[in-house]
Amino acid sequence: MKKFNKIYNIMEALNIIFAVCANCLGYFQLTKIPNATLESKIISCFFLMGFLMQLFIDCFLGTVLYHQASLLPEAIFKSNWLKFSNVQLKKDIVFVLMHSQRIPQFNVYSLYDMNMISFAKVLKVAFSLYTVLSAIDRK
Repeated sequence: MKKFNKIYNIMEALNIIFAVCANCLGYFQLTKIPNATLESKIISCFFLMGFLMQLFIDCFLGTVLYHQASLLPEAIFKSNWLKFSNVQLKKDIVFVLMHSQRIPQFNVYSLYDMNMISFAKVLKVAFSLYTVLSAIDRK
């Protein structure tokens, strides 16, 4: 998992930054540009949905990975492995059980875990920036 996170750190960081900026500007265009045509508003909606879906997929898969990996130690322990006669197999199961205690997670430079909580935080930041832009636009 560390190798995966190391490879995709920059991509996921840029994904979060672009999602915040794109959502903020998309909301601004949808609500604040008075002479925007219906066509440009529809294009803005698809633009917003594209960025949201891209981030949503990563965050959703991160949540699913975490949930499924958290079920693994309990499933291994409940598998009646103590009744096995093969000693080497028991040692292997104990090894897997010990290493499955650390639950893998997608993250971005160890700052953000890619899960649905982070997805909500990204939306919150985008709306906050939109509010700032709206306040600046009023002046």
